[in-house]
Amino acid sequence: MVSIFILVPIIIAIYVSVSESQAVFDFAFSGFRNYIYLFTEERFLNNIFVTFYISLLSIYLAYLVGLFLALYYRRATMVTNVTLATMMVIYLTMPATSAIIWRFLLDYSSGITSAILFYMGMERIDFFSSQFPALNALVLAIVWRQIAIATIFLWSGLQNINPEIDEAATLDGAARWERFRYITLPLLKKTSFITFILLAISSGSLVEFPLLMTAGGPFNSTETLILRLYREGFFSLNWGSASAVGVISLIISALAFIPLFRGILKT
Repeated sequence: MVSIFILVPIIIAIYVSVSESQAVFDFAFSGFRNYIYLFTEERFLNNIFVTFYISLLSIYLAYLVGLFLALYYRRATMVTNVTLATMMVIYLTMPATSAIIWRFLLDYSSGITSAILFYMGMERIDFFSSQFPALNALVLAIVWRQIAIATIFLWSGLQNINPEIDEAATLDGAARWERFRYITLPLLKKTSFITFILLAISSGSLVEFPLLMTAGGPFNSTETLILRLYREGFFSLNWGSASAVGVISLIISALAFIPLFRGILKT
């Protein structure tokens, strides 16, 4: 029953993706026209690139920063509890609110970042005037929100590692880097896989940051797949094309998640 409940929306999306909508619930079969149109369009190829750029960079940066913070706050103290609680509050903040905050912080004319650079005698940076500065601004905002997930999960994983193992390695003369590489990281393997999956789900499903920070611009250069789906479906009312984008996104996500799930099963 559960599998049928999951498959029905996917089947409907596939059906609509090979159709051309004439009116509400009136679809004419068009074959693979929507898919051919998308893969021969430079804008859609850029959508795929932007999605991978933002997702991969934000996932790995959030994981690395989260791992560093989890190791730094490894011991459970009052400061650690306050820090983790603060991070959780940041994560629970609505993505739309976070996006607006970062848009204000990085704005060229009235942003706090520009004001600080100006008073320091440095040239202001227009983060939203070209593709890669805008993409990096999006990554920064997304990582800021996702650090909480990585830190809390990795910190929890560290609590499950027996400290006597680390102490024994220390007595045997193992350096800090060696203890981290050969003891901590292997014992965090399963937690790391789960953290990567949660970060991937979070970064792949965000539409608020590119929509509210850059509006997909300049000239659609920061438009992600999910933002493209949103525009095709709700603004252009091109349901066939929107469904095709959704099906392609689903296939890409499935291919990306298979190695992670296999890694979890092996551990």
